[in-house]
Amino acid sequence: MTQVTATGLGTGDLIFAGTDDDDVIERWEIGQDGTTWKDLLAPVDTGYGTFGLVLENDVLYAMTVNVTGVNSELQRTLELSTATPAASNWAEVESANETFDRAPSSLRTSQGSNYLWVLDSNLDGLWSLTDTVATGSAVALVSPANGFQNPINPVSGNSQDIAFSWTKPTTGTLSYAVNVYSDATCSTLLISAAKDDTDAATPNVLIGPNQTTNALAFAAGQTYYWKVKVTEPFISPYSEARSFTIQPLAAQVPSVLSPINGTDKASPRPSFSWAPIAGASNYQFQIALNPGMNAPITDVSIASTAYRLLAELERGTTYYWRVKATSPVSGDWSAVSNFFVAELPAEAAPPIVIEQMPAPIINIPAAPAPIQPADIVLPQQVVMPAPIAPAYIWAVIIIGAVLVIAVIVLIVRTRRTV
Repeated sequence: MTQVTATGLGTGDLIFAGTDDDDVIERWEIGQDGTTWKDLLAPVDTGYGTFGLVLENDVLYAMTVNVTGVNSELQRTLELSTATPAASNWAEVESANETFDRAPSSLRTSQGSNYLWVLDSNLDGLWSLTDTVATGSAVALVSPANGFQNPINPVSGNSQDIAFSWTKPTTGTLSYAVNVYSDATCSTLLISAAKDDTDAATPNVLIGPNQTTNALAFAAGQTYYWKVKVTEPFISPYSEARSFTIQPLAAQVPSVLSPINGTDKASPRPSFSWAPIAGASNYQFQIALNPGMNAPITDVSIASTAYRLLAELERGTTYYWRVKATSPVSGDWSAVSNFFVAELPAEAAPPIVIEQMPAPIINIPAAPAPIQPADIVLPQQVVMPAPIAPAYIWAVIIIGAVLVIAVIVLIVRTRRTV
């Protein structure tokens, strides 16, 4: 017994099929090779067959029954056309030891709704199930509002955490997934935060840079997108997608480093550099011949904090330059800095070459032979006669002697007693 349902009967429509003695459910696209059936990897237990297959509101339901026992399982998926089927795309609901294997099909829906009916094998019970999370409106988002701007901590520069909340679609929901994306098409998933069901009418989950389980470093100035779905007991379609933006940081002004402002010794092809701005990934660099930076001769966008000109500047000219951060946040220009390209130095006089003369060679002649002294003959010494004293000298001597004697006599006489 084969169960079959389809999205339509035209080229490109999908046909789904399963049998009562096989544990697979397969898909075929009309217009393709008839042998290219694809296993949808439904988690049908071994020994179970398909006894009912229904497609309603883009949801595929399969009633699978244990052909040797008394148990049935309802399989359900929203992923009808996925190129890579997976068991995780399915949800499973077990019956309480009931067998739903009536022919030709044990499963029916109320037309146009996700209200399901089954009849047990003994014809003594009619069972029903309402799939309350089958439609796209099952999960209604509450906050943050679409276009919300999340503030930045001015001290740390980090974004604050965000509390995402939504309405509880039904009392039967058991868990949710909150997905955050970096693009409007919701194709680049950044995080999928799981949330177990609570009794709250509006469940919520915190996501942000300060969380441990649901950590996500939001970038300043970046726009993100989010949506929610039920994950148990059935996977619901996603809610609408909303956007939120992280407050941009006020870009700092770069500090110019080189050439030094006012230098008059710059080379014709100088290297420019400036202090990096935290978080900046791109800069705008300009050079002009006037401090008003009108008609810049160089105006480039670069990702680094240094730049070297491709061509040489004119010597003997003053130039002006500035720089600013442009991404992810556009900031203000730095102060205009100037430099002078030095003239070529005057041609130097040719060097004076002093030739070193060789050291003079002095030849000292040999000393002449010593002159032998000649014999000197002195004449024989002439003995001079003794001089004769004049007569007056002798007279003086005699008179003197007489006077001395007279004095002595007087002295002796005066000492006599009376």
